[in-house]
Amino acid sequence: MSEEKSTQVTTIISAFAVGALVGAATAVLFAPRAGKETRLLLAQKTGDIREKVSEALSEAKDALSQKKAEIMAAVEACRKKSCDESEEDTVV
Repeated sequence: MSEEKSTQVTTIISAFAVGALVGAATAVLFAPRAGKETRLLLAQKTGDIREKVSEALSEAKDALSQKKAEIMAAVEACRKKSCDESEEDTVV
């Protein structure tokens, strides 16, 4: 890497780090709740999100199971039809 590109990368990383620190400091200074309240709120929101994700996964599993059953029934019907047709061909 050339010296100029190295300097550009260092500048970008430094700018990002400074921006992150300024943002974190601003968030702490202007937070509308106390730390304990914020932690409780985060815990509640995390629980809500976990519950929603769990429900969505359960619904997805149910839908996939239903589709699997439909596909398996269709495959079995095709096999049966194919076997019936091949029996007819051998009888003729």
